[in-house]
Amino acid sequence: MGFFGTRSTNTGSSNREKGAAKNRTQKVSKKAKDKVQRDRDNDSRKKLDNYKVKKLPAIIPGSTILNALTEKVRQKTFEVNRDYYREKVVGKPGYKDTFEDYEKYITGRGQGNLDAMGRTINTGGGGRDNPQGIEIAKAATGTATTTGPNEIQRDATNTITTKDAKKNTTAAILVANKRKSRKSTINTSATGLAENYTLAKKKLLG
Repeated sequence: MGFFGTRSTNTGSSNREKGAAKNRTQKVSKKAKDKVQRDRDNDSRKKLDNYKVKKLPAIIPGSTILNALTEKVRQKTFEVNRDYYREKVVGKPGYKDTFEDYEKYITGRGQGNLDAMGRTINTGGGGRDNPQGIEIAKAATGTATTTGPNEIQRDATNTITTKDAKKNTTAAILVANKRKSRKSTINTSATGLAENYTLAKKKLLG
């Protein structure tokens, strides 16, 4: 009994020591990773501090003259954008004071995917504040449904009144023609014969 009891105690102690050693290793590993990341960020920050715009390649016609005329302007533009980024954007989620994050920001701005504050621009989808397609048609006519374009067309057609639609049916046209024919041959008014009624002269046939 003593043998097994001693073995059980030693096993428990050994497991605790392994667990503690594992935790220490994980903490050291996390600290090491954090230090590596900090070093990378510092290097990237220095790159952003000292960045110089690239010259136009020699294969571009007139590159020498263009570089002489535009290099200072492009450098100044970069510095203005960098200072704005550091003042207004750095510190927001996903943006650090590093060259990589600045490059991501400028690329997104150039593509129209980010606003000046680094926020994603919603370019579609018809959100609550950004109605699209069907919602716009519905707001304009008050008759469009949210089912699809076919239903929008159908509802737009249905804006013609039922009375107007009946006028266009074949049966309605025939009735209207008959009424017109009768009216042209009846020369009575509501009070009797019309005032301009005259008898036709008799003619011999043949």
